[in-house]
This record gives sequence, C-alpha cells and structure tokens, in this order.
Amino acid sequence: MFQVDADHPTPLYAQLERSIRFAIATGKLGIGDQLPTVRQLAVELRINANTVAKVYTELERAGVVETRRGVGTFVTGAAQRSREPPRSRPAPARVGRSFHN
Repeated sequence: MFQVDADHPTPLYAQLERSIRFAIATGKLGIGDQLPTVRQLAVELRINANTVAKVYTELERAGVVETRRGVGTFVTGAAQRSREPPRSRPAPARVGRSFHN
C-alpha cells in the first residue's frame, strides 16, 4: 500500500509520511482503519523500524493517527476533517437575560 524509493533524494521518512497521507486523502485508508505495526511496515518496505516509528509519531502529533498501546495505530477523524473545506458557521444569536425579583 505504501511506497518508498531508497534511490530518491527525498528522505525515506518524508516519502513514507507523504505516502500515508496520500492513502488517507484518496480514501484508500479511512477513519478507524488500522495501519500496519511499525515492525510489519519496516520489514515490508525494507527500512529501519525507527524510521517508521518516527513517521507514526509525527502523524500522531499532527492528529492524523492515534496509537493505542497494545492495540495499534489507527486513522483518526482529524485526518478526514483536515481535508474538508471549512464550514461557515451562523453568527451566534444574542441571548439576553432578564431577572425579575
């Protein structure tokens, strides 16, 4: 699902982060979908596990994924919201209070 090219001048962690974000943006990964474990992805892509862990940490800081210890790493709703256009909100109505004794 994800691709990196060791011969490309872009650092591997940047390629992987872009690849994960692209999979989310194009709908290949949806909210709640689980990402492969750090080790699984490192073996699959033939890159260092620390590189994968760094990407997952950065995506978690950005609110794109959520890691649940002992369970896995999942795409969050924030990933979906970040690519939706901002909605306009109606102005709040003025609420007046009157106190009667």
